[in-house]
Amino acid sequence: MEIINLFKRHRSLALGSLASTFARGVQTITLLIITGIAARYFTKEEFGLWAILISFLYSGYALDFGFRSALTNRLTAMVADSFGKPNVEQRDFFLSIFYFQFAIGLAGIVLIFFIGMYIPWGNLLKIQQTSILQYINLLVIIIFAILFINAPLLCSSSVFSAYHEIHIDSLLHSAQWIILMFVFGVINIYKMLSFPAMMIFFFVVFLILGFIRLLVLFMHRKWILIWLPVKVQWKNVKDISKVSLNFFLLNISAMIVSLGSTFLAGSLSGLESAGDFSVIQRLFTVLITAHMAFMNGFVPSFTQNARQGNWKGVFNRLYFNLFLIVPFLFIVLGGVIFAFHPLILKIWTGLSIKNYFLTGLFALYALLMGWGNTNSILLNSLGLVKSQAYWSLAVAPIFLFLTFYFGKTLGVEGIALASVLSTLPGVSYFTFYTRKVIKLGKINV
Repeated sequence: MEIINLFKRHRSLALGSLASTFARGVQTITLLIITGIAARYFTKEEFGLWAILISFLYSGYALDFGFRSALTNRLTAMVADSFGKPNVEQRDFFLSIFYFQFAIGLAGIVLIFFIGMYIPWGNLLKIQQTSILQYINLLVIIIFAILFINAPLLCSSSVFSAYHEIHIDSLLHSAQWIILMFVFGVINIYKMLSFPAMMIFFFVVFLILGFIRLLVLFMHRKWILIWLPVKVQWKNVKDISKVSLNFFLLNISAMIVSLGSTFLAGSLSGLESAGDFSVIQRLFTVLITAHMAFMNGFVPSFTQNARQGNWKGVFNRLYFNLFLIVPFLFIVLGGVIFAFHPLILKIWTGLSIKNYFLTGLFALYALLMGWGNTNSILLNSLGLVKSQAYWSLAVAPIFLFLTFYFGKTLGVEGIALASVLSTLPGVSYFTFYTRKVIKLGKINV
C-alpha cells in the first residue's frame, strides 16, 4: 500500500522515468538487432565503417551547440512559473531557438560540403577495401548534412519534457527506432540496396521520422508555426546563449570521448578492429543508455523542486540513483555481461570474440560513467554547466593524448584504458561539487 501511495504522490516522476526507460530500452534492443544484422551481412570493413557512421547519430546532440539542453531548462522553468499553464511566451521562446538551430544547420551543411571532400578518410581509417574508397568521402558528407538538418528537430523533446509529457516523446522515440529496425532489416536481408545507398536511406528515414515527431508536437500543443520578429528571436537566443555555450562545451567534450574511441579504434587499428571494439563497447553502452533513460525522468522534478526550494527532495532522489540504481545496473548486470560476454556476442552477432581485459575495462568505464552521469544530470537540470564544461574541455585533449599513447602500445585495449583514466578525475570532483551545490542551494534556471 505504501508503494502505491508513493507512486500516486510522484506519479509524474514515475511515469516520466518509466516511459523514458522504455523508450531507451526499445532503442537499445532495436540497435542491438540492427547490429546483429549488420555483423552477418556486411564485410569486416563495411561493419567497422557502419559502426563509425552509426556512432555519428549521437553527434547531433552536440551539433545543436548546447541550445537544446538550455531550452529544456528554460522552458521547464517557464512552465513551473506559470503553474503548468501553457502560454504564447513559451511557444515563442521555442520557435526562436528552433529557427536559430535551423540557421546553424544550414551553415553546417555549407561548411561540410566545402571541406568534406578534402579530408583523406581512406588514410585516416586505414581502409583496404577498394569499393569503400570509391564512395567514403561523399557518403560521410551526405550523412553529416542530414545530421545538421536533424539537429533543430531534436528541440521537440525539450517541449515534451518541460510539460511533463516525456511519455509522449518516449512513444514517438520508440516508434522511430522500431521503424528504423524494420527498414534496415528488410533492405539488408533482401539485399535491396548497396552499402552506401543503404546507409544514406537509413539516415534519410531517421530524418523524416524526426520531422514527424515535430509535427506531432505542434498538433498536440495546438501551436501554429509563425515567423517571429528577428529582434524577438535574437533576444531569446541571447537570453540562454551563455548557458548554451557551457552545454555545448560539455556535449562536444563528451562526444569526443564517446565517438572518438570508435573512430580512433579504426584509425589506429583498422576498420576490422573498430567493428570488434564497437560490439564489446555497445554491450556496456546498453547499461549506460538504460541509466540515462531512467535519470531523464528525474530532470523536470530536479528543476522544479530546486526552484521551489525543496532541496531535501533533490538530495533524496540523487541518493536513490547513486546507491540503488547505479550498483544494480553497473555492478550486478555489468558483472554478468563481463562473465558471459563471449556467449552473448556469439548469439548476438555471430562473431567469436573473447577478450576479458577489454571487457573488464569497459565494465569499469560504464560504472564510472553511471556514477558521473547521475551527478551531471542533476547539475544540468539546475543549469550549473559551466564547471562541467570547462572540466570536460580540459579532459578532452588528455583523453586524446592517452588514447594515442596507449592505443599505439596496447591496441584497442589501450583506447578503453584511456577512457577509464580520463574519466576518473571528473567523477571524483563532481561527486563533491554536487553535494556542495545542494548544501548551498545553487540554481541557474
